[in-house]
Amino acid sequence: MDPQPPPQSDPALLAFYDRLAPTLRAALPPPIGNPPEGPGSTPEQALARRDAAAIALVTSLAPADAAEAALAVQYVVAGAHASYSLWQVQQHPPVSEAAMKLRTQFARFSRESRRSRSLLLTLQEDRHKRAAADMAARKKTSPPHGEGQSAGGGLASPGGAAVAPPDQPPAPSEETKPAPPRRSPPALRLIQGGLAS
Repeated sequence: MDPQPPPQSDPALLAFYDRLAPTLRAALPPPIGNPPEGPGSTPEQALARRDAAAIALVTSLAPADAAEAALAVQYVVAGAHASYSLWQVQQHPPVSEAAMKLRTQFARFSRESRRSRSLLLTLQEDRHKRAAADMAARKKTSPPHGEGQSAGGGLASPGGAAVAPPDQPPAPSEETKPAPPRRSPPALRLIQGGLAS
């Protein structure tokens, strides 16, 4: 049974997923219930179903790196052991010593499972906050979508009017428009043209 690939291409996580099925197979308790019966029901098939369910649960937690995947595995394994301990309690008289030990195991595995899930959720929340902060920082350094240069060369303002760039004075209105400059005499224009060239 091949586990589903991780949602991201972190090489450490890809390597972890390659070892995920053997890790779970070694750490999980036996399948809950009586030995399988009927045609096509073998102990190997029961183990394969158990492993597939555990891998599906780990994958559904969407770990994004090896640390998150390890916590997801701890959560699933501890939860499976808690369920197995509870199932075993039902196989003994309620007041027997074995039943009391199994209840203690159930409580311990349940606490460990909750702790692993809490740590995983904390890591994922921190990762999402960092990603949101990075995205906000990128938006601050780049112009928002739809804003850029207007057709007249100035910056487009949110209202759609063109705003002159900071290094150019704003275009004068009709009321403040200065009078046209006086033309120089032809001889002066010729000298200025020669100097300019």
